[in-house]
Amino acid sequence: LIITALAAVAIGLFMVSSEHPDSVALNDFSRFVQDFGASYDSDDEYMFRLEVFKRNMATIEELSARHPLATFGVNKFADRTQEEKDALVNRGNTRRSQNK
Repeated sequence: LIITALAAVAIGLFMVSSEHPDSVALNDFSRFVQDFGASYDSDDEYMFRLEVFKRNMATIEELSARHPLATFGVNKFADRTQEEKDALVNRGNTRRSQNK
């Protein structure tokens, strides 16, 4: 009986923990959308941006763990891919490289 109860608790904890990250990510993304005034043209784009946001949050967690003295957080680019961020940064560099 005790083993059955422990197994039920373990299964319940697994189910809660496996659902928890997505609900936290969705709440965080909703807060991001509200705080930064993000808007998307379609449900597909919304879902794509949510996935990008989740990957970026994982990167922030990873960097925070590796560099505990640094501060990493959400900004207006948290729903952008690395390629999109690179394009924004490099947009200003094209003039400098052409002037050399």
